[in-house]
Parts: sequence; C-alpha cells; structure tokens
Amino acid sequence: MDYLKRLRAAIGSAKVILVYTTAIVRDATGRVLLQRRTDFEPDVWSLPGGMLELGETLSDCARREVREETGYDCRAVRLIGLQSSPRWDVDYPNGDQTQQWSAVIECRPLRRVGEADRAETLDQRWFAPDELPPLSRPWYTAALADSLGAGPATFDKPRPDRPATDGSYILDLRRRFGSGHLITPGSAAIIRNEAGEVLLIRRADNGQWAYPGGYMDLGESAAEAAAREAYEETGVHSEPIHLVGAYTGPDHQVTYANGDQAQFSSAVFACRYLGGEPRADGVETLEARWFPPDVRALPAPMKPRVRRRLAEALSGRVEAFFE
Repeated sequence: MDYLKRLRAAIGSAKVILVYTTAIVRDATGRVLLQRRTDFEPDVWSLPGGMLELGETLSDCARREVREETGYDCRAVRLIGLQSSPRWDVDYPNGDQTQQWSAVIECRPLRRVGEADRAETLDQRWFAPDELPPLSRPWYTAALADSLGAGPATFDKPRPDRPATDGSYILDLRRRFGSGHLITPGSAAIIRNEAGEVLLIRRADNGQWAYPGGYMDLGESAAEAAAREAYEETGVHSEPIHLVGAYTGPDHQVTYANGDQAQFSSAVFACRYLGGEPRADGVETLEARWFPPDVRALPAPMKPRVRRRLAEALSGRVEAFFE
C-alpha cells in the first residue's frame, strides 16, 4: 500500500481514479470463494481484491490480493470485465473518495500457501453457484453475475447523457502530487470504417503511429474516455462495442519530456465508426489516416506494444486479452 499512502499524503481524501482487481476464485467444481471483509459490512459476503501497486500487472495484483486475503495461490485465467463507471464510486469509512477502474479476473486456486490475513478477512467460505449469498457492495454483485456467463468481457457502456469533462483532472492531480510515479488509467480506440480500415494517428510528442487514446477524466467511464479521446484527436465519432483487452505493468511505465512519471493502465476498445472525416488536431496528432486491416501494412515508426494491440484487435478473438 506504499503507493496509496504517498498519493493520499499529497491529495488527502479527494476523489481519485484508482486501479483495482476483483478476483472471482472458482475451483474445479465451480464453487466460488467468498470472504467477510473488515473494511465493508463485516456480516455480508464480499470478493477478494484490492488496489494495483506500481510495477504490477493485473494478473500480479489479482494473485497477490487473493494470496494475502485468503491464503490461496491462484492462476489468473480470464478477464471477465472492466468496471469503471462513476456508478461504482466508493466512499471509505475514513472519508477517502474513489472512482474505481477495476478489472474483474477469474482465477483458479492452485494450492493453499498460508492463512487468510485477519486484518482484512474475518471469514471465508466456498459457495456453490446455486447457493451464492447476497454480497456487500453492488460492484461485487455485478462482477459475480458477469462471471456466471460466457462471451465477451463486459464493460460500462457510454451514457447518452454523460456530463462533459474539461480535462483538468490529471493536471490538478499533478499539481498536488508532483512528477513522481502515478498509476494513470486511460483508454484507447481501435476504430474501423465500413471498408474495414483502421484509423491511426501520428503522435505529436514522439512522431510514432498509434491508435487514438489518452487519460480518463474523473466522472467518465473507460469506454466514454475512448470515444472522447478519439474525437478530440481525429474528429471521428465512434462507439466502443468490444473490450479488446486491459493492460498494465512494468512495460507500461513512462517518463515524459517534462519529467512526469507514470504507469498507465490501458483499456483498449474495438469501436464502430459513426461518422466524421479524419483530421489531425495539430496539438496531439500530426496525421490521422485510415489504413488497411493488415498488420503487415501498418505504418512505421510504431511501438511494438501498439503493434501487438492492433494485432490482438484484428484477431477476431472473443475473450479479452489481459496481462
């Protein structure tokens, strides 16, 4: 929790977007491991999970939290969904306010390696799918319901009446926190037109080709951020329709030209083209153009990570990727 301590020391209890994982631990018979937590209603069941630390992947975070809270070592097997809407905001008993960016990950228990941490877990028990009790918070209930289905990963769809954002969130956060490492949730849009072509931009900060994307603003969901960033950078309207994947980790750590350090957590969406002619904004983008949907025809220079994400988006895979 070192990261959270440093962050809260700088910003106090103000609302901030934090990256979490929620773990659905399911054994070979389909039973789900639930716990009674010390931080929420102790007499109601909850799911294991917690906040990402610097340098972790989402899989790392889920495994660590399950091990610490339940004593089980586990393997992360599926990204069930991403919860990022303000509907999942949480106010903690100490007054801290949070908007969650939470990857819901299904895990398989491998072995018992210790005892549950009594500072976080009062009790734990395996439940059959047809005997699941009510859960303590609505995001746990939604995550568990999503885990019982098959198909693509779930995400919070854009709201038709979502409020406008002014882009001040990350600037205000930096003013208070400084240039040190922040975990910064963001979104990216992989937009294809009627011909199947992919919309790419050439970034002004490094001259590299990429897909549109950027930071989430407080009060919007990951899907809303993807559509907003795409429009701001290219003038193209789009609708996120499929979560390609959610990614973070050591290879997502960057130091910007102004000295700001960040580890970004990225939600990448496949998006439907709704209209608008591509145009560069001249600030963040130098070019915006359609390209054939062939990874061999992608322009250069392009970071290997971006090329991998495009290949994943074009693969046709139904299940979401994650690290």
